[in-house]
Amino acid sequence: MQREVWVWVQHRLGEPNPIAAEAMTAGEALAARADARLACVAVGWGAREVFRGGVARGAEVVYAVDDPILRNNMDNRRLAASLIHLIQERRPLAILFDGSVTGQHIAARIAAGLGVTMVGEATGLTYKDGAVVQQCPLFGNSIITEVTSRDETAVVILRPGAWAQRRPERGRTGTLVEVEPPQLPPVGVVIDDVLVEQPPVAAAGTQILVVSGKGDRELGAWARDLAQAMGGRWVTVDEWGMSWAPQMADPAGSTTPVLYIALGVAGAFRRRAGSNMQETIVAVHADPDAPIFKTATYGIVAEPQEVAAALLQQVAGSTPVR
Repeated sequence: MQREVWVWVQHRLGEPNPIAAEAMTAGEALAARADARLACVAVGWGAREVFRGGVARGAEVVYAVDDPILRNNMDNRRLAASLIHLIQERRPLAILFDGSVTGQHIAARIAAGLGVTMVGEATGLTYKDGAVVQQCPLFGNSIITEVTSRDETAVVILRPGAWAQRRPERGRTGTLVEVEPPQLPPVGVVIDDVLVEQPPVAAAGTQILVVSGKGDRELGAWARDLAQAMGGRWVTVDEWGMSWAPQMADPAGSTTPVLYIALGVAGAFRRRAGSNMQETIVAVHADPDAPIFKTATYGIVAEPQEVAAALLQQVAGSTPVR
């Protein structure tokens, strides 16, 4: 199956931001070098309206996630979640983002959610030995370095103005693929990118944090019971847009957890920079390829509910009937 190079199209109610035309030029060149198809992807209310302009500027395929919830509220968490879900399903060679503030924000969430490397300010792109290679200026443009992406999908932020805008061509044809937005967990309180659906269940001072994902209420109940039995806390997070960090302290701010048990959370776990503490991350997920296993101390490939029940049996001596 021919792989694809994707260009994220920033738009407002179906009207593309002109900066997307620069990304289309970069994407078309990379697709030609990699013998890949050029596609663009738009998320949000009116996303399908991007189809005509995307095809006119070189795209063979346009993926449209038309999400009415984003009509009056540009929720970057929800937007990124839709993109991550689509990337994991389709596995493009690369996805290119314009260098606007919004583009950089979304790209960072995508890279965190996929557990891949992200490099910004690319001024050139090529394809060499089966990998995407970015040319990036450093030290005030005094030198140009090449960065090779070994990830399955390269996440690239383009420097604004580095490419000419792709002019539209009349008569081009392409394929519109309409995609349903993913079902996200209920929106709760967001603290430092952590989506907390329920307050901590234990007093300040705990060093154990049990985290559950998927918006699965049954799994959340197991995680809550396990946290209570271990004298820890329980939070839920957005599985797809994983940009949260493990330095979330207790409400009193006196202690940082050192044991994290992640149940059904797919996104990569970002360790705390400069930490002297030996954080232990236990990840449980049914998918052996889940990005969280790249950063976990211990990984268990199994159904999270089953593991939570077994742990609860060991800790509390009994498990509740559900």
